[in-house]
Amino acid sequence: MRRHKARRYYLPVVAGLIFTLVGLGCGGNIGDNALSPGQTDFVNNEPGNGYGSPGAFNGAEDRGAGGAMAPSGQADSNAKGAEPPNGRTGDVEEADIYRIDNNRLFYLNTYRGFVVYDLNDPKNPRRVGRLPVFGYPVEMFVKGDTIYALLRDALYLTQDKGKLKFERHNVSQLVTIDVSDLSKPRVLKKVDIIGQLREGVSRKIEDTIYVVSYVPQSYYWGWGYNRNQDQKEQAHVYSFNVADAKNPALVDKLKLFEGGSIQLQDKTTGSYYTRSFNGVSISATSNALMVVENWYSYGRQSSGGNGCSSYQSNQDATVSIVNISDPSGKISVHTKFQTKGHLTDQFKQTYIYDDATKTGTYYGIFARREWGGSNCNWQSQIQNTIESWDVSDGKNPQRLSELAFGKPNETVRGSTFDPERKVAFAITAQQIDPLYVISFADRTKLKVLSEIDGLSGDMNVFRFIDNKKFLMGIGRDTTDTCSGFQKDGERRGTNVAVSIIDVRDLNNIKLVQRQCVAVQNASWVSSGVNNNLDQAHKMIGMFSDGRVNAVTVPVYYYVKNEDNPSWWYYRYETAIGVMTWDTSKYDPNKSHTEQTVLQNYGTIIHHNGQVRRSIVFTHKGQSDRRMVVNLSDTHISIADIEDLDHPQVLSTVELAPYYSQLYKFGQYLVEQVTSGAYGYEARTEFRVKRAGADLESRSVVARFSVGQVQRAIKHGDNLVLFRTVQENNNQPYYYRTSTEVLVYDLSDPAAPRRAGSVKLTGSILPYYYYWCGVGGFWGGYWFDDNSRNWVSTKTGITFLSYFYDYQKGTSSRRLYFLDLQNNQAPAVTNYALTTAQSWSFLGLAPDPVEPTAFYLTYRTHIGQNKIGNTTFSVFKYYAQRWGRRGGKWTGLESINLPGRLIRTWATKQGQRMFLAHDYTYRPYVNPNNPQYTSWQPDFRLSLLRETQLLGQPVAELLDWHNFADFYLKDLVIDGDKIFVNAHRSYSYAQKNNLQWYDLSDHLVFFDTSLGKLAKKYSEATGTYNVRLMGTYRNRLFLNLPGDGVLVVDASNPSVPVGKQFVRTLGWASHIEFAGDTAFVASGNFGIYELQLDSPLVIANN
Repeated sequence: MRRHKARRYYLPVVAGLIFTLVGLGCGGNIGDNALSPGQTDFVNNEPGNGYGSPGAFNGAEDRGAGGAMAPSGQADSNAKGAEPPNGRTGDVEEADIYRIDNNRLFYLNTYRGFVVYDLNDPKNPRRVGRLPVFGYPVEMFVKGDTIYALLRDALYLTQDKGKLKFERHNVSQLVTIDVSDLSKPRVLKKVDIIGQLREGVSRKIEDTIYVVSYVPQSYYWGWGYNRNQDQKEQAHVYSFNVADAKNPALVDKLKLFEGGSIQLQDKTTGSYYTRSFNGVSISATSNALMVVENWYSYGRQSSGGNGCSSYQSNQDATVSIVNISDPSGKISVHTKFQTKGHLTDQFKQTYIYDDATKTGTYYGIFARREWGGSNCNWQSQIQNTIESWDVSDGKNPQRLSELAFGKPNETVRGSTFDPERKVAFAITAQQIDPLYVISFADRTKLKVLSEIDGLSGDMNVFRFIDNKKFLMGIGRDTTDTCSGFQKDGERRGTNVAVSIIDVRDLNNIKLVQRQCVAVQNASWVSSGVNNNLDQAHKMIGMFSDGRVNAVTVPVYYYVKNEDNPSWWYYRYETAIGVMTWDTSKYDPNKSHTEQTVLQNYGTIIHHNGQVRRSIVFTHKGQSDRRMVVNLSDTHISIADIEDLDHPQVLSTVELAPYYSQLYKFGQYLVEQVTSGAYGYEARTEFRVKRAGADLESRSVVARFSVGQVQRAIKHGDNLVLFRTVQENNNQPYYYRTSTEVLVYDLSDPAAPRRAGSVKLTGSILPYYYYWCGVGGFWGGYWFDDNSRNWVSTKTGITFLSYFYDYQKGTSSRRLYFLDLQNNQAPAVTNYALTTAQSWSFLGLAPDPVEPTAFYLTYRTHIGQNKIGNTTFSVFKYYAQRWGRRGGKWTGLESINLPGRLIRTWATKQGQRMFLAHDYTYRPYVNPNNPQYTSWQPDFRLSLLRETQLLGQPVAELLDWHNFADFYLKDLVIDGDKIFVNAHRSYSYAQKNNLQWYDLSDHLVFFDTSLGKLAKKYSEATGTYNVRLMGTYRNRLFLNLPGDGVLVVDASNPSVPVGKQFVRTLGWASHIEFAGDTAFVASGNFGIYELQLDSPLVIANN
C-alpha cells in the first residue's frame, strides 16, 4: 500500500526563537494552533503555503499529502573413516500437487487448499470434500488415507495475556491430513518449518520425508519492525518420520549454511565487492540428498585515475551432499565443496555409489556466465561444464574430471542422467543447438561420445521411452515451420516442439523426428514447459496403455471475448496439444523429415487460466476410456480423448473464482466475481445466493454479467455499477475515458433487473478502502486515501471532482449529483465551485442525522503570520451542509471548524456532534543536521457540538486530543466510541535513532458519551501496518494487508480482546454480515466465514 511522506519544512530558525516557542507552551504560539473549551471561532496557522493539510483542492489544483512524516542444528562434520552414502534401495518419490486414484482427484490447489473430486461421472464431477489450509500450498505426498501437504507462509498470531499485543509467526509447515472420510478431510498435525518452500524441494523415501527450506535476506517471520539485524541467508534440511500418520516426528534438522552475502566498499578509492545468494537446487537418490547453493559475486577495483577501472562478475556454487541412507531419518552432511558456475535444476546432478570399489561419485552440470576486464578491455565468457567429484572421503572431496561442452555463447538447458549406461544427455541453446551424449564410464575422464547438431531452439524436458532405447525431448522451437500454420491450415504452431532421439547407439545418436506441437485457433502462445526446467516435467502428460502412446503439452495465450456487443474482456486460455508416438514406425534409412513416428492430433481447449498439469489417465466405468484432466489454479476441465482426432471436453469446474466484493440485500448475498484480480478488461459476474453457512457451495439463484466494471456501490435496493468506457477522441496516442453508470434493481434479489444507465463526464469513480457491512461507508475514515471525494445520500451519490474543459483549456472543481430516485432514469447534474485560489476543497462527509444531506469541507486563505523567518499561512476551515430544496441541491449553512471535518453524528439525545482534525506545529531540530530546524506537525482530533450563536448554527469545542509523535492512519466511529489506529512519526524514529519500520502500530480508543474524548485504551499492538476496516456488534475488524483479518472484541473498550485471526492470503477489503456470521471476500482464495459468537480467543504467547 502506498505510503505518503508528510511534508517537512526545513527552515532556519534562530536558537532564541526556539526557546521562545517552547516557553509559550500550549497557550500562545501561532504554530500550535491553541484551542480553548467553548471556542466557536477557529483559525489555523500552517507553515509555508499551508499545504500541510492533506488532500486540499486549492481552486482547480490538487495538493499533496502532509501531516506527520513517514517514508512511505549446525551441519555435522564427517566423522573420520565414515563410508559415503550407500545401502538404501527405496524409491525416491517426488511430491506433486495432484493424485488420481480410482476416479478420484486429490488436488492441492494454490487458492482453495486440499480438495477432493469424484470423477465417476466425468460430465458432472462432484466436489466431495475440501479442507482450507491457511498458507500457500506447495506440494504433497499421498500414502493410503493420509496426505502430507507442504505449505509456505502459514501465518498465525499469538497474543500477550491480558493485552491486545500480537506476535507474528510466519513459517512454512508440514501438515498431515486424514482423508479416511473423503467428505470430511481433517488436519491431524502441523509442524512448523523455518524458511521458504517452493515446488521441488522435498522428497519421500519409504517412511521419511526430506525437506529443504531456504531463507533469503529478505525473509522474516515476525513483524517488519523486528528486523533490527540484517537477516542472514540460510538453508536447512529437515527429515520427518511419517510412519505414524497421526504424529509425524521431526527426526533431524541440519543447517547447511548461514550467511555468506558480502558488501564491502572502500569510500576512498571507490572500489567495492559484493556476493549475494541466488537460491538452491536439490536432487536426490535413495542415499544422498544433493543441495546446491548458487551465488553471484561482483567486484570493481578503481583505477585511481581517469582510466578504466577493473570489473569482475562471477558465478559460483556450493555443493552439499547429505547422507540420507539411514531409514530412521537420521541425516548428516557427508561433504561440502565449491565450484564455478550455477546448477539450475534437479536434472543436472546425481550421486552414484559403486559397491565394488566402495566409492561415491558426484556428477554435476554447471553453467557459467561471467564477464570482466581492465584497462578498458572487456571480455565475457559463457561456459558449460560437467564435473565428476570423488566424495568417498567426505573430508577431502576431489574433482576427478571436468569437461567443457557447447558452442560459444550457448547455455545448457535440458539435461538428464542415465546411471545404468553411465551417460548424461545435455543440450546447449542459442538458436541452432547441439545435443550431447557425455560418458562418465571412466569417472576420471569425462568425454563426449556423440552429438546431434542443427536442432532449432532447445529442449527443456527429457523423458526416456521404450526401455530407454529412445529419448523424448520437449522444448522451444525457433523455426518458421513451428510458428506458422500447419499443413491442414487450421492448426497453428506453438514454438514448442517434441523430438525423439534414437539413443540405442550412444556413439551415434540420431534425431528420429521433430514435430511442432500444433493447436487450433491460437495466435500468441507460450508454455510453462520452457520457463521452469526444474518442474517442467510435471506439466506434461505422458500415457501408454498398450494401444497408444500419447503426450499432452499445454500452451497458453490471451484471447479477447466479445460475445456481448456492449462490452468485451480478455482472459487467459490454454490449448493442450495432443500428440502420439510409435517408434515401430521408425525407419533408420529415412531422414527425420520423412518419419511418421510423431503425429499431431486434436486440441483440447481449457478456457480459463494457465494449465499447470495435464494428466492422461484411464477412466474406469462400464467401459474404460482414455481421458485428460487439466488443472489450472482456478478451473478443472475433463476431456475424453478416446478418439484422438476429436477430443471432447466433457466438463469444466470452476474451482477458485475471484471474489472481489460482497453485498447483502435482504436475506441474500450478492457475490461480485471478476475474471481476474486486476485489469480494465476484466469481466464481472454478480451471483445472488441465499445467505447462510458454506456460502460458496450454495446454489446461485440469479446472475448477471457486465464488462469493464471498475466500482460497485450498494445504494438502497440498487446495485450501482461504474464502468470505464474508452472514447475515440481522434488522438494518436491516447484515449479519453468516461464513466458509464449502470443501475441494477435488487428489490427482489432473486430476480435482479437491469434498470437505467447514464454517462458521467470524465472518469469519475467512487473509491474506498474497506466495506464493513451495512452503513460501512460512513463509519470509517482513512487519512491517506481519496475516498472522501464522494458521499452516498438517500437520493443518490455525490462526487467532488476535478473538471477540465478541453475546448476552453480551463479547469475547475465541481459537485456532480447522481440522482437515483428513479432507477429507471438516473440523472446527473453538476455545480461549479469557485475557482478562487484562496479556496481549497477538501472532501465530502455524509450526514447520518439528515440522510438526504451531506457536508462539503473546505478552507479559505485569510492572511499570513510570521514568526522569526517562518511565514505561516492563516486559514479558516468550514463544513457546509448541502441539502435538497425545491427539488434541487442547494448549499446551506457553513460552520467554522478547527480543521477538516471527519464525521458528524447525533448522540442518543439527538445532539449533533462533529469530529475534526488538524495539526499543531512545533520546532524540530534535525539530529543529523542541527543547523536545520523544521516545523514538526502533530495530529489533533477535536470534538465539537452544534449550537446556536446569534441565531446561526456554530460548532462549540468540547474537547481535543494531541497525538504528539504519532501520525494517524485511520479511525472508525461506532456510536459513542472512536477507534484510532496510529503509528510513530518519522521524526520520532529519527530522534531516537530508529528505522521507520522499527515501531509497531498503536491503537487508541475514545469514549465520547459524556461529551469528552475520554481515552479508554492506548497501547502498542505489536502489529505492523494494519488498517482498520470497521465494526459490527462490538467487534472491531483490522486488516493485515495481504495477510488476513483480525477480529477484536471491543465491547469493553478499556479491555479489548483478540478473538480471531483468519489468514486470507488475498487482499480482503469486503466484509458482509448475516446474523453472527461474517463473510470475507478474499479474491481467488474464496469467501472466508467467521462465527462471531465463537467463544474462542487467539492463543496466548
